[in-house]
Amino acid sequence: ASRIEATLKQGLALSPRFYGFVYHDEAVRVAAKRREVLLTRYPASRASQGIIRLAKRIVSDWNAETADTGEELLARTRREAAEFSGR
Repeated sequence: ASRIEATLKQGLALSPRFYGFVYHDEAVRVAAKRREVLLTRYPASRASQGIIRLAKRIVSDWNAETADTGEELLARTRREAAEFSGR
């Protein structure tokens, strides 16, 4: 994440906002192959939950200034991975 941030700052003079990511999930491939809507067919899947989480973060932060950095993304990712593994 820090390499992406550095590249954007250097090349485009942008400081990106990191909202997270979506984990790899076999449900994505299955839904695509069957031409199904992932969030409808597999709402509890890891990918669906990640998409919902990202959408909520983007909406809640739409007009706010954010100092979110790559390091904060990494820390949040580790917390969420630990939480998800504990299910």
